[in-house]
Amino acid sequence: MPVYSYRCGTCGVQFDRKQKFTDQSLTRCPECGKKSLHKVYSPVGIVFKG
Repeated sequence: MPVYSYRCGTCGVQFDRKQKFTDQSLTRCPECGKKSLHKVYSPVGIVFKG
């Protein structure tokens, strides 16, 4: 299962959550309870050899 990072736009808390591909994205912040969560996308390190 992949690990997704979320950040709350209201209180700024950031956390990681392990979810299935078929699970719905989280929307409610566990800290402040507001519906302002967004997924945080991080760059993936790729090395090309050749």
